[in-house]
Amino acid sequence: MLGTPMLLSDIPLHREQAPDALFFAPDSADALPQLLMEVAQRPRFVREDVAALQSRQQKRRRDYAAALLATFQNARGVSQ
Repeated sequence: MLGTPMLLSDIPLHREQAPDALFFAPDSADALPQLLMEVAQRPRFVREDVAALQSRQQKRRRDYAAALLATFQNARGVSQ
């Protein structure tokens, strides 16, 4: 939420819930340490403005709610 980078295994759930994260192959013993080294060598991370982060999070919530509503409406139309 505060712009701290997340390192997550590359599985569909993580990609859906945290699309801005950095991902590593879950079946590779070398992938996470390699990604950690890459991140450690980057210039110091600059946190985003809290208002910008909140705005982006609100947009994601609206997009997710709209997609969920469309899914329910589609399922309702199919069952009638």
